[in-house]
Amino acid sequence: MIRTFSALVAPLAIGVFVVSSALAQDAAVRTTERKDLSVTLYQQDLGLVSETRPVDLAAGVNQLTLENVSDQIQPETVLLRGAGTQVTDQVYAYGLLSQQALLQTHLGGEVWWRQINPQTGEKQLTEATLLAAGAPVLIEVDGRIESVDAADVVFPGLGDQLLSQPALLARVSADQAGAHDLSLQYLSSGLGWRADYVAELSEAGNKMNLTALVSLRNDTRVDFNDAAIRLVAGNVSQVQPAPLPQAAAPVMRAEMMAADVGGQSVSDRYLYTLPGRYDLASRETKQVPLFVGGDVAVERIYRFDGLVNLPQRYQESQARQASLVLSIDNSEAAGLGRPLPAGNFRVYEALPEAAGQLFAGASPIGHTPEGETFEVVLGQAFDVTAEAKRTHFERLSNETGAYEAAEEVVLKNAKPEPVTVEVVGYLPQGWKMLSESAPHEKRSASKLVWQLEVPAGGETKLDYRFRVRP
Repeated sequence: MIRTFSALVAPLAIGVFVVSSALAQDAAVRTTERKDLSVTLYQQDLGLVSETRPVDLAAGVNQLTLENVSDQIQPETVLLRGAGTQVTDQVYAYGLLSQQALLQTHLGGEVWWRQINPQTGEKQLTEATLLAAGAPVLIEVDGRIESVDAADVVFPGLGDQLLSQPALLARVSADQAGAHDLSLQYLSSGLGWRADYVAELSEAGNKMNLTALVSLRNDTRVDFNDAAIRLVAGNVSQVQPAPLPQAAAPVMRAEMMAADVGGQSVSDRYLYTLPGRYDLASRETKQVPLFVGGDVAVERIYRFDGLVNLPQRYQESQARQASLVLSIDNSEAAGLGRPLPAGNFRVYEALPEAAGQLFAGASPIGHTPEGETFEVVLGQAFDVTAEAKRTHFERLSNETGAYEAAEEVVLKNAKPEPVTVEVVGYLPQGWKMLSESAPHEKRSASKLVWQLEVPAGGETKLDYRFRVRP
């Protein structure tokens, strides 16, 4: 059974820990070595760290100090196991080394007093005994008591008991002395990943080359070197850990690989295993490609949303520009056909006559399974506009609120080529279409869509009449 043993560790200053004398009776083992390191990153500021710690243990009880663990570890999630061993107690000790911690741990011991020789002006060190760690510090030198500044006290070292970096402390009983491999696993905040997509549209605008990038983030104070990296797409339910210290701004680095990483469905989520092994340094964000695809089919849509069924107090709308939307079918036939994790989708468009590229716009996409269609909204189209006005309104019943209305939408296209425009409308409950100049498609109980061709440099009118009986 594993339990915490906070009583066995005495905190000093800002979270610096000293191993108590009770533990010093056990065999002391310190380890920083890790092997078989793997880090599973989630998209929710969460990572699962799994590693093996090779240690030499004495038979019986050992006081084990495992350094190189995340400073944002969730201590309650730690699993430490090994054949022929049993963990009886464990605790996570974290914090930064401080001058006060050093003073307290050297009380009654030997230190050096740094002073300036008045004759030569050179600094010199004089052996002293530390008597008090207040302000000022009291030391004994050659049988006399001196009151000195803490900055002038020089320490011989950290000592065996003072921890200068975050560490996991555990008492481990070993059946026999010798080399043991301990398996360590824990969850940590400060780790995560995100997906980014870069699409390059062809000059015709109906095809694109797509590169999916993943950014691996390490906001902890620990390096994860030579690690196998796995990525989990999808949210997992978790208990919120205690607040953690803020990390410094990460460093962005790019590391390109030629592999195409496919997703594997595991426990209703998708798992991506990156090939090879990676170094993910402290406070670093590293970007690597997830996959690269070419000749992906794209449908360009000019869309007007909300022009249908004007509010009763308005007779007409102002001229409005169409939203420019890319619709992409996530299928093998269209050139994709793979699970796409949520992320930001950025689009670049080829300029005529090989004059380079233009940033066309960006929008987020959600988790998109294979076979689903997703859309990327790039912004507004300059040359495709529309105006709507109400041409008729008649109140049929004040008691029920029934009414009959007619509206007209004028679509204009200033482009040198014809375009297909999508007009999306929402009608209230109890609606019935009485007449329309073009057929609509009913997408839901209240949502209807017209698709209309607008000639180059011309316009197209949509007229419709409907009745509402709530």
